[in-house]
Amino acid sequence: MAKRARRQHIIPRSYMKRFAVGEQVYVHNFKTGKSYVNNLSDAGCIDDFYTVKTTDNSLDDCIETNLLGKIEGLVDPVIGQLVNEKRLPSNPEKGLLCNYLALMYTRGLWFRQILHEVYEHVALEWFERFTSDEEFYSKTMNEIRDLSDGIEDIPFEEARSIRDKLNITVDVPRTFSVKEMMLHAGALVGVFSAMNFNVLYIPVYSYAKFITSDRPFVMMGNCKTRKKWIESPEAEVYFPLSSTICLMMNFKDQPKIKRCERHEVAFFNFHVANESNFLAISEEEDFIWRYDAKIIRHSSRKLVELLSKRAHKHLASENTGVEMKSGTEWDVNLSLIHISEPTRPLYISYAVFCLK
Repeated sequence: MAKRARRQHIIPRSYMKRFAVGEQVYVHNFKTGKSYVNNLSDAGCIDDFYTVKTTDNSLDDCIETNLLGKIEGLVDPVIGQLVNEKRLPSNPEKGLLCNYLALMYTRGLWFRQILHEVYEHVALEWFERFTSDEEFYSKTMNEIRDLSDGIEDIPFEEARSIRDKLNITVDVPRTFSVKEMMLHAGALVGVFSAMNFNVLYIPVYSYAKFITSDRPFVMMGNCKTRKKWIESPEAEVYFPLSSTICLMMNFKDQPKIKRCERHEVAFFNFHVANESNFLAISEEEDFIWRYDAKIIRHSSRKLVELLSKRAHKHLASENTGVEMKSGTEWDVNLSLIHISEPTRPLYISYAVFCLK
């Protein structure tokens, strides 16, 4: 059996290369409060982040090699032409980009954190009802007793008294997280397909540069309506493709190619760093940024100091080094996923899952 690749990129190497000088990028770590130079092979990696447990009970890196890597290879020439020629993608090219963008949206720590919080919330809601609704408690306990032998019958009032002494936590198996990543990405393909693609570029004579991060999306919308970006006709979604080109998607405007002004680049850079989990990537050590209407700053160190004080706590990132807790009810054979026709756009929503 071939040895699996344990070092896996949550920020694709092929993506980071367009923010690199040679094989190196500047990494700004808001968790440690430090900035440093890193090789593309080492930047944005977490061991076994996409490793899954398959139906034969083995650990497999098929997601990294057979899905993510293949899609990155298919879309890389499309992004290259878009960056080098500053032209809008054709329909087949847009289809590939939509699949790529959908996976980029769900493949990182942010999505795992959301998934963790959702399941933790559901568990807490269920437990609260279980210990406060006597009829529901009795019905549930009867069903448990029917399924299992030797279950001790705990009176409802005793269960209520135990409630305040228990600390309910949730472990979402990594295999299940990867499956959910792909399912949600499949749903997002249609959303991105419905949007108009615009190209924002930085003139060659400008020293301004875009940066990116481990969550390289900036969502803009109408604050008054408080709608999610996928529900708002006024939403704008920004995704940096390189240090000089940014994709802007919306539902209303006709596709266009537009020069990006210096103050817009600075505003974007702050937000793409602020929306990150903990990593930002830049071509040069310092870059422009601003978080107010007037002052453009040039020191990346100042931004790292500012964002390292954030109170964000990402439980998913704390658990990435822990071996998966994967029972058979979560195991899914993902090694069936493959791409046999390189010239045909892959639609993630067609990926086949075979539950054990």
